[in-house]
Amino acid sequence: MGDVNGVEYTKTQNTPRDQVLANTWHGRVRCQYDTYEATALTSGSTIHMGKLLTDSRVVDMLLFFDALGTSSTLQVGDMDKDGVVLDANRYITSTSSAAAGSARLNAITGMGYVTTEETDIVITTGGAAITGSIALATFYMLD
Repeated sequence: MGDVNGVEYTKTQNTPRDQVLANTWHGRVRCQYDTYEATALTSGSTIHMGKLLTDSRVVDMLLFFDALGTSSTLQVGDMDKDGVVLDANRYITSTSSAAAGSARLNAITGMGYVTTEETDIVITTGGAAITGSIALATFYMLD
């Protein structure tokens, strides 16, 4: 058994110390919150729910939804400024929304992900058309 250090912690132990970026340690956590009221929104639709600036580090995400319809699903990913999906489920993998519920950031690819450009946070619907309320809170560090 031994002591080991995380990558960023190691930087603080070096002599001379290496710089730790503010979006990694001691940065301010910011939140973007948005809602959407769906009415027979077709499966495969994209709902834009936020915009992250370049170098934003995502630290958490909370998704809440009504019972949106039998066999319906939601997933949360990102899209570039040209409308190209970067990763459809980078943050929250496909989650059943047939019953009211919630989901939290659950994809290792999303935890701590740093945007390389201005990026839209998007929800993609699947399985069936949806009707009901959706709310998403995205927590991130920038500076």
